[in-house]
Amino acid sequence: TLNVSWGVPLLPNGVLEGYRVVYEPLAPIHGVSKVVTVDIKGNWQRWLKVRDLTKGVTYCFRVQAKTITFGPQLEANVTAGPVEGSPSSPLETKITKSGSSLTIQWSAGDSGAGPVTGYVIEARPSDEGLWDTFVKHLPPSSSSHTVSLDRLRQGVSYEFRVIAVNRFGYGEPSAPSTVMSAQSEPPFYEEWWFLIVMALCGLIFILLVVFGLVLHGQSKRYRSCEAGKNI
Repeated sequence: TLNVSWGVPLLPNGVLEGYRVVYEPLAPIHGVSKVVTVDIKGNWQRWLKVRDLTKGVTYCFRVQAKTITFGPQLEANVTAGPVEGSPSSPLETKITKSGSSLTIQWSAGDSGAGPVTGYVIEARPSDEGLWDTFVKHLPPSSSSHTVSLDRLRQGVSYEFRVIAVNRFGYGEPSAPSTVMSAQSEPPFYEEWWFLIVMALCGLIFILLVVFGLVLHGQSKRYRSCEAGKNI
C-alpha cells in the first residue's frame, strides 16, 4: 500500500472542483504497461491510497488540480517497497483472543540504518482480501497491542501483520498472523454446558425437596399412628 499526497495549488485560478491522479510503471511489467487514472471529486481530499503495486518497480505519479479544466501536472517517481536503510520485518507475530479483545504480539527485527521510531499494524479481513492500515503510530518500545472486538466486524475473520518504521521509511511487513474470528465469545453463563449444569442442579433440588416432603409426611403419619395406639 502506498499513500500519495499533495498540497493545495498556490494559484487555483477559480473554484477547485477536484483532482486527477495518473500513475504508471516507468518500464513495462511482464511486457505490460498499465496506466491508471483516478478522478477525485471535491477539494478536501488531497491524498490517494494505492494498493497492489509491484515491489521494486518504480512508478510515475502525476497530479492535476481541476477548476474549469485541468491545470499543469505535478510529477514524482516512487519505487514500491521498502527503501535502503529501512527496518527488516518484525518476528514471531502471533495473536491471542480472550473475551472481548484480541492481542497482537511480535518481536523486534533488525532496525536497519536507524533506530525504530514506531510500528504500524495492518489488517486483512476475510471478506475483502486486501491489507489496510489498522493501527498507526505505535511507540518504538511496543511489542504487543490489544484491540477491542467492537472495532472489528462480527463474523469476519482477520489476519494481522506488523511493520516497523524508522527515519528512512516503512520496512518489510511481518509474516501474517494466524486467522482469527472477530466473533465475541459469550459469557460463561450463556454457554450450553453452563445451562445444562444449571438445569441438572435445578432438577436435583426439586427431587430433594420432593423427597424431603415425602419423608416429612411419612414421619407425621407414623407419629399419628403411635399416638392412636397409646390412646
